[in-house]
Amino acid sequence: MRGARDNNLRDVDLDLPLGALTVLCGPSGSGKSSLAYDTLHREGQRRYLEALMIAGTGSLRRPDVEAIDHLPPTIALDQRVRGFASHESVASVSELGVGLAVLYGRTGLQRCPRCGRPVVPKSHDTIVAELLAMPVGTRLTLEAPVTSGPGVLEEIQRAGFSRVRVDGRMARIEEIGAVPEGAPLRVVVDRIKIEPDRRGRIHDGVRLASRAGRGVVIAVTEAETVFVDRPLCVHDGMELPALEPGRFRFRAGEPGLGLDEAAAAVEVGGERVLDVLGGTIGALDGFLAGLPASEVAKDLLDDLRRRVGILVSLGLAGLPLERPAEHVSRGELLRLRLARQVSSRVSGVLFVLDEPAAGLDDEAAGAVLGLVRDLVEQGNTVVAVDHHPVVLAGADHVVEFGPGAGPHGGTVVYAGPVAGLAEQDTATGRLFAGRLEGGVEGPTSGEALDLAGRRLVRGVVNVVSGPSGSGKTVLLKSIVDAASGRFERLVDAEVGSSAKHKRSSPATFTGVWSLLRDLLAQTREARIQGFDAGTFSLNTKGGRCETCQGAGEVRVVLDPLPDVWLTCDVCHGRRFQTDVLQVRWKGLAPDELLALDIEEAHRVLAGNPKLERILRALRDVGLGYVQLGRPADTLSGGEFRRLRLARELARSTGPDLVVADDPSLGLHPVDTLALMKAFGRLAEAGATVVLASGDPWVVGAAAHAVRLADPRP
Repeated sequence: MRGARDNNLRDVDLDLPLGALTVLCGPSGSGKSSLAYDTLHREGQRRYLEALMIAGTGSLRRPDVEAIDHLPPTIALDQRVRGFASHESVASVSELGVGLAVLYGRTGLQRCPRCGRPVVPKSHDTIVAELLAMPVGTRLTLEAPVTSGPGVLEEIQRAGFSRVRVDGRMARIEEIGAVPEGAPLRVVVDRIKIEPDRRGRIHDGVRLASRAGRGVVIAVTEAETVFVDRPLCVHDGMELPALEPGRFRFRAGEPGLGLDEAAAAVEVGGERVLDVLGGTIGALDGFLAGLPASEVAKDLLDDLRRRVGILVSLGLAGLPLERPAEHVSRGELLRLRLARQVSSRVSGVLFVLDEPAAGLDDEAAGAVLGLVRDLVEQGNTVVAVDHHPVVLAGADHVVEFGPGAGPHGGTVVYAGPVAGLAEQDTATGRLFAGRLEGGVEGPTSGEALDLAGRRLVRGVVNVVSGPSGSGKTVLLKSIVDAASGRFERLVDAEVGSSAKHKRSSPATFTGVWSLLRDLLAQTREARIQGFDAGTFSLNTKGGRCETCQGAGEVRVVLDPLPDVWLTCDVCHGRRFQTDVLQVRWKGLAPDELLALDIEEAHRVLAGNPKLERILRALRDVGLGYVQLGRPADTLSGGEFRRLRLARELARSTGPDLVVADDPSLGLHPVDTLALMKAFGRLAEAGATVVLASGDPWVVGAAAHAVRLADPRP
C-alpha cells in the first residue's frame, strides 16, 4: 500500500503480510480504522463490485490511496452494536434459531397437541410400499372411515361399494339395518392378498380409500394400521398445518416463544423445540451430538454442530438460547456475532475485523484469538483493529498508529513483529511493557447505598466488575430498576438504534447543529433569502438536497450482496441545496461547519458559551477527532456511548444516577483513562456513577467495585 490519505492518514506506506494476522492498534482516532475500513475494505469492495460489473456502482468512491497491490477479496466484520428488537434472542442473533427451524420443519415428528399421538403423513406410494413389505400371502382389507347418518348406507352403495364395517363388525350393506348416528362406520374398499404382482391393485385401493376417507386409509390384517396423507390426528379429528421451517419463527418474550400449539408439539430426537430452546448452547451441543445420521438432514446437522462447536469453544456454552438479546452482555454479543459471521469455511479472503476481543477477559480473548488463527490456517489474511494484550501477543505483525488522535495522528509509529512493540515509547508500547499507569478518578468516599441487594457508594464512581458472562449487564439493569424514585434523574449512557440514522450525527445528537442552525439563520445572507433555522435542517424539506434527503449519499441495493452508498451526484456530498450553501457563519458554509472535527470546531467556533460547553464535553471524552457531521451509523458502539456521555456532561446538573454498560469497549487504555476522568468530573458534580465492566483500567480508576463470580466451572 502506497500513499494512503483517507481521513487523517498522512501518506501512509505499508507492506502487510498475506496469510497472516496483522493487528492495527493505537489511540481512538489515530487512523487505524481509516486504514482498515476506509482504505483496505472500501477498495476491496469497489474492485469486487467493478469485477461483477453491477450497474450503478461505477461512481463508488475510490479510497484516497495511490496504490494497493495484491489485495484479496475483502470481508469486513465490524463490531458496531445496534439496538435489538424485543423478540430477538441468543438463538436469533447466533442464527442457531434458523438452523433449528429448518431441522424441525424438515425432519420433525408431528404430534397431536391434544392427545400426543404421532401424526405422520405419508404419500400413496409410501403407503403402498409399506403394505407390499408385509409377508407374501397376508390377507389385507383396505377401509375408509366415513361419517354415519341418515341415508349414508344408500350413498355408499350407490358409489359401488358392497361391504361396510360397523362397530368393528364387517357385513354386506344389505345385511345392515339402520346405523345409529355417530356410530363408527367404515367403507370396505377392497380385500386383497399380498402378492408381488398386486402392486397396481393395491395402489388403486389406497387411492380409492383415501378419496372415500378424506385422506385416511385403514389397513386391516391381524392388526389395524391407520395411514393419513395429510397432517391429521384421527383420534381427535384435529387437522394440523403442514410441517415447514416457516412455522418455527421464534419470538423471545412471548408465550411458547410465539409458536402455535401444533408447532410447539413437534419433536426431533424425542425433544420438543421449546425444550431445546429452553436450554443452553452447551445443552444444544449435546442434543445435536445424540441425533442419528440422516440423509435428509446430514448437511444441516453438520453445519449446526460446527456452529455450536465454535460457540462452545468461545466460552458461551452456558448461555441460554431463549435469553433476550437485550439482556446479553456486550462481550457475549460480540462473540456471538463473530462466530456467526466466520463460521462459513472460505479461503483466500482478507477479513477486516473491528475489535474482535473488545471487552473480554484474557480467557475469552484467547478463545477469540484461536478462532482468528483458524481463519489464517484456512488460507485467509486477517487485519484486526484491536489492542487487547492477548490478541496483540498472538499477532504475526503489528502496526501502531499515532501518536495521538485526529490531526495529531495518521502516521505509523511502529510496524513490525510484536516482540519489538514493548521497546517502543508509544501508547501501545507502554501498555505492552507495563509502563502505562492510572489511578482512581473523582471522589473516593460517600454515603453507603443499597441497590438491587448490592452495596454501592453515593457520589462516587462505582463499577460492577467480573468476567464476561458473570451477570454484570443483568445486575446493572436491576440497579437501574431499583433506583427508580431515589434519584432526580437517571442517565443511561446506552443509546438505542433509533438515534443511529444516516442523517443523525454528533452535531444533531448533542444539539450543536440546533445552535448552529439558529446562528446561520441570523446571518445577513439568510435573512435576505428568507431562510429560517428550519431551512438548515437535514430531517425536513426546505434547504436540504432532496435527491439524497440530506444524507450526502444515495444507497444502492445489491441484494443479496450488501448495500453500498454512493456520493450523491446532485449535491456531490454537500447535503444542501446550492442557494443554502451560499450562507456562511464565521466564513463557513453549512456543509463546511459539519465537516469540522470537534477539536477544530472548539477552536473555530469559540465565543458562544452554549456551543463551547458541548464541544468541550465532546473533546473531554476523547471524541475530538470525530467530524461534527459524521453519519451516526458509522460510529462504533464505543464512540456512541461516549457521545451520549458527552451530551449528559454538557447538561448535567446533579445529583443524578449515571449508568453505563462496558463504557471502555473498543477504547485504547489511554482513551479509557481519559474517559474515567470524565466520569470522575460527573461524580465531583454530585452524580452517582455505576459502570459495568471487566476492564482492569476501568476497575482501577473507580472508587468502589462490586466483584461478580466467574460463572465457568
